[in-house]
Amino acid sequence: EYMGVKVRQFLNSEYRSYDNPAKKDLLKPVKTGVAKSELIRIAERINALPADKKFFKKIDRIVEDRRMMMLDNRMDWAMAELLAYGTLLEEGFPVRLSGQDSERGTFAHRHASFVVEETDEKYFPLKNISKKQADFNVFN
Repeated sequence: EYMGVKVRQFLNSEYRSYDNPAKKDLLKPVKTGVAKSELIRIAERINALPADKKFFKKIDRIVEDRRMMMLDNRMDWAMAELLAYGTLLEEGFPVRLSGQDSERGTFAHRHASFVVEETDEKYFPLKNISKKQADFNVFN
């Protein structure tokens, strides 16, 4: 029983090798901050479109809005989410998004991929932060 909820045990043998954390361990503060300079560097990378590819005007507008947001020292949910993924990738943690509208985002906010105009090619800014980053994959 945990916090008044009785949990039925199943698959015990499959999970036996994993530690069962104590409540104090779950509530222990963890440092998750990232330096502002690192966020700005990642934002600059994910808001940079390759010059050799032509994107729809709407994409150019989205990227320009994101650039202005960073210059104005403000942030919306989509930008915060992309920066969170970007910092994980730069720290070596692979990120995989999957599900309906994962590329675009449920409310068309994420835009994790951009279609190159007059092609079927997609460009993924989060795959182009640095050479040392972990893998980023997104599947609708």
